[in-house]
Amino acid sequence: MHDDDTAFTRVVNFPPRGIGTRSIEQLQEASENCMGDLMHVARIGGVVSGRSGSGARAVSSRSSMGLRKSAETLKLPELIEEILERSRLKEHYAAETEGQDRLET
Repeated sequence: MHDDDTAFTRVVNFPPRGIGTRSIEQLQEASENCMGDLMHVARIGGVVSGRSGSGARAVSSRSSMGLRKSAETLKLPELIEEILERSRLKEHYAAETEGQDRLET
């Protein structure tokens, strides 16, 4: 997802992390002002404060470096499991009424 602003905006608030439209706009404005791609802007912090800023930093830190290293050593099923854990998708779907079906497939 590094250098892929479209992918970042698609996943930054799913599952919900309290990152609203205005926060995403602030990240985009900073990115356009030559601060780098959205992932980089979110990771360095300072652009968006509060819960939104924490959520954006968490997404960027979970997504990039650790998963790159894991992808080098883990088998695909293990990597998928790690992605589900790090992204909190497993936790999100486990809390939903019909989410358990998604986890089983």
